[in-house]
Amino acid sequence: MVAGAMALWAAIKQGLDLSEPIRTRKGNGVRILTSQRTSSDGHPIVAAVNCGGDIGEAIGIYTKTGAFGGTLWSMDEVRAGFLAALDERDLTGLVNGPKPEPAPLSAERITYSAPRPPLDFSRPMRTQLGNRVQILALDRASPAGDRIVALVHLQWLDNDTPDVSPKSPKTARPGVPMDAGVTEQVVNVYDKFGRFHGTVISETEAERGKAHLDSPKFDIKRDTSDLCYSALPAS
Repeated sequence: MVAGAMALWAAIKQGLDLSEPIRTRKGNGVRILTSQRTSSDGHPIVAAVNCGGDIGEAIGIYTKTGAFGGTLWSMDEVRAGFLAALDERDLTGLVNGPKPEPAPLSAERITYSAPRPPLDFSRPMRTQLGNRVQILALDRASPAGDRIVALVHLQWLDNDTPDVSPKSPKTARPGVPMDAGVTEQVVNVYDKFGRFHGTVISETEAERGKAHLDSPKFDIKRDTSDLCYSALPAS
């Protein structure tokens, strides 16, 4: 009994082994996009989960132990205040699988070889609000077309500012030094033209409802502007 309990504790303490195959508890294949995300929500792992059907790959965030923390919401879903097609999503945590999962993408689904997309994602990117962008994946499979998954490095934030006027959150962003410390790395998804599609929202924020999603406190933690080329080298 004691030996079994110690083995269970060791397994929990070790968390995920990212060098081994990963799947969800529901059994869907997973691609780890990054395990180095910096954010106050405590979910450093960003993964693409192959849900199939009308969803294709869904983007989610997870703790180091694989606990699910949030998923991608489109702009329309944010405005509506609820996540559509919830039954088709895989909101379970990550576990190590017994064998490598098959790649979720087929060669026919990747459209970036010819013709070349309007944006050259090998060049440094930024948002139109001036935040630095780190491209994570160029080949996300989606029934609506391939998507670009990116970390947006928000460098102007004070996440606990209580007195943000509803009329001023966007005007508060310009003018902050480019070398200001990164406080958040928000996961956004764009189309191949760099147009904003959606953002990953944590469960904690989603549970606070539409009033929170419409509030300046939520808005100032997001950059929903489109992508463009940066004049500065990537760092």
